[in-house]
Amino acid sequence: MPCDTITTQTLSTKLTKAMPDLIKKALESLDWQISTNTKTLIKASRGYRTTLTWEYGKGMTVQSSSQNDNQYHIKNVTQAYSKEAVSWAAQRAGWKVSQTEQNKLQLRKG
Repeated sequence: MPCDTITTQTLSTKLTKAMPDLIKKALESLDWQISTNTKTLIKASRGYRTTLTWEYGKGMTVQSSSQNDNQYHIKNVTQAYSKEAVSWAAQRAGWKVSQTEQNKLQLRKG
């Protein structure tokens, strides 16, 4: 592919009803630069030509230089969001959350 090609991938089933505050935290944990942050729309960029748009009820769109890059970013954002959502729900229910390894959390009551 020429170096000036941009590939777009839209996932209407990914994070359509996600909590915007948790999407923002997930993106920040992955070093995305957030340019728009509302209750229904988040736009962010990472690096030279990678952008992400999340819209409540519509899902997530990623644009980058290749389909592989899109898949990589989608996987990482989804995992980071999952971590934030589990931590939020556990803490709300009175559990203590600690990260034991990458992508592994430990929950303790009390």
